[in-house]
Amino acid sequence: MAYVEGDWLIVKGLNVRLAYGLHNPTAGLRDGTTENPEDQRGRVRFGLEAFPVSFVQMSGYYTRLDDAGDANDRDIITLEGHLYF
Repeated sequence: MAYVEGDWLIVKGLNVRLAYGLHNPTAGLRDGTTENPEDQRGRVRFGLEAFPVSFVQMSGYYTRLDDAGDANDRDIITLEGHLYF
C-alpha cells in the first residue's frame, strides 16, 4: 500500500492538489495466500481548492480509479464545498 500527495499554493487562497494511491489487499498476507497482481487498485486525483474568504473552502477534483483485473475503470468529477466554524 502506498500514498503520496502534493500541494502547491499558486496564489493566496488557491491551491492545486495532486495525489496518487496504490493498494493491493492480498500483498503481505501471512495466511499462505499468494499475492495476486489482479487485485491491485490505483487512484490518481488532482484538482483545485479555493479559499475565497475565511472559513470557506470550495474544491473541484478529477479522480481516475484503476483496477488491474477489472474493465470498470472509472473517471469521477467531484465538487465540494466546506464551511468551517
